[in-house]
Amino acid sequence: MSKEVTFDIKVTMNERWVDDFCSMLNWMQSCGNLGHSSIVGFYSDGDGDFRPKFEIDREYEKKNGFWRKDYKQSDRFPKPEVIFDAG
Repeated sequence: MSKEVTFDIKVTMNERWVDDFCSMLNWMQSCGNLGHSSIVGFYSDGDGDFRPKFEIDREYEKKNGFWRKDYKQSDRFPKPEVIFDAG
C-alpha cells in the first residue's frame, strides 16, 4: 500500500492561465473526493503565452505518459472527459 506524502509546487505563469490551471487541479481533487475516474486534459499553448515555471520541492521519477502515437491504428486513444484551456 502506498503512503500519503505532502510536498509543495511553486508555479509562475501568465495570469490569464491561472483560472484554468487551478480549475484543472480542483477537478482532479473533486474526482478523488467523489471516487470518479476521469481523463483530464490541459491545452499547453507553448506557441502562445503558456510558459509556466515549476519549482517542486521533492525528487520524483519523470514519467513519459501515454502518447497517441504509441497506440495501434485499431486502438482507440482515450478522449478526455474535460479539457481546460484559457483559449
